[in-house]
Amino acid sequence: MRSPAYLPWRTWKTGKEREVPLCDEVMAIICQKHQEASFRHPVDGYWPEQTRRQHENFSKDHVFATRANTPMKNNLLNRFYTVCKKADIADAVPGAAVDIHGMRVSFATLALESGGTPKAVQEILGHSTLDMTMKVYNRARSESKRTAVGALPFATVTTPEKRDVISIEEARKGTA
Repeated sequence: MRSPAYLPWRTWKTGKEREVPLCDEVMAIICQKHQEASFRHPVDGYWPEQTRRQHENFSKDHVFATRANTPMKNNLLNRFYTVCKKADIADAVPGAAVDIHGMRVSFATLALESGGTPKAVQEILGHSTLDMTMKVYNRARSESKRTAVGALPFATVTTPEKRDVISIEEARKGTA
């Protein structure tokens, strides 16, 4: 059994460094990319100046590189929205229903609901207090609420097969 792998990470917001654990699948991809890096060679550009720059910036040290085998720029936000656009996710714009911060919220909520300890999730997210993690990121879903009630030794909780959705007008009239 191998020891867990960690990615050292320094945040722009606080300047503090923390370690983020990596799952086996991600670690396998990184190991594969690292092995492939030793076979890289400089790529010529379309014109002499571009070729010169690409050769100057050529890297076998970076795990992830551009098509020209130069280090990738840290433009995660632009890449996220580009991928969302290619996947036809219309609500993927900053501040909308799908944004990059939503992925952080989803990670925290799912990690907590799946048995991750609040302290571990707090450290991964880099929060200074556990209170911040629990207030901001622990969004209870109906399934987790039923699970919490069902954990009581005297409780029986069933999961509804179908949830009927009715309009507000029907609810007010009582016709549903």
